[in-house]
Amino acid sequence: MGEGAITASSPPEAALSVAATPPFEILGLIVQSTNDGIWDWDLDTGAVRYMGRWMEFVGYAADEWPSTIDTLRMLMHPADWDRTTAAIDAYLTRRQGTYQTEFRLRHKSGAWRWILSRGAAIWDEDGVPRRFVGTHTDVTETKEESVRLERLVAQRTTDLREANSRLKEARDRAETAASTITRFLAAASHDIRQPVQALGLILDALAPHVGAAEGRRIHAAALTSLSAVRE
Repeated sequence: MGEGAITASSPPEAALSVAATPPFEILGLIVQSTNDGIWDWDLDTGAVRYMGRWMEFVGYAADEWPSTIDTLRMLMHPADWDRTTAAIDAYLTRRQGTYQTEFRLRHKSGAWRWILSRGAAIWDEDGVPRRFVGTHTDVTETKEESVRLERLVAQRTTDLREANSRLKEARDRAETAASTITRFLAAASHDIRQPVQALGLILDALAPHVGAAEGRRIHAAALTSLSAVRE
């Protein structure tokens, strides 16, 4: 297959650039100009070259793992493998226009590092992908910050719900207390009204029989107090 028969999955200008420039020179330029890890997967032989900071992200030297896709599989979190291979397959079978996914790789220390993986394939004239080249970016800090913010929002939401619940309970208690007081006052008013009315009748009946000035003064004072109670 000649150089003129190679096309890239990116725009035509990029395809011409890839075709005109030796692949290893392209990769050399990429490695020199980025802090990302670089991977170059020969789909015909299965060999994978891990370059740049790829191994550094997981705490290993470049020669500590073989140059095969099994290295990626062995280092990847088991829960992420099927989703990652599905994304690769969807791209290489052209069911998906781009390849980009996130997964976790196990660091030599035992910690998990979050990796953003992006890549593009080089296809032959028959539309068969021959090489798959891309980058790995360590996004662990961004991912952890996102998780921290999600937890913070969740905690604040829980706190707000609990505060609203306590406020509702306090309002319900206040309304219950107000209703109880209202019923008490209504009952007390009813209980007091009849004796007061009876006392008023007695005072009215005594009025003609109060002759002395002092008696009339006391009678008038009693009527004034009774009027105040009635109000």
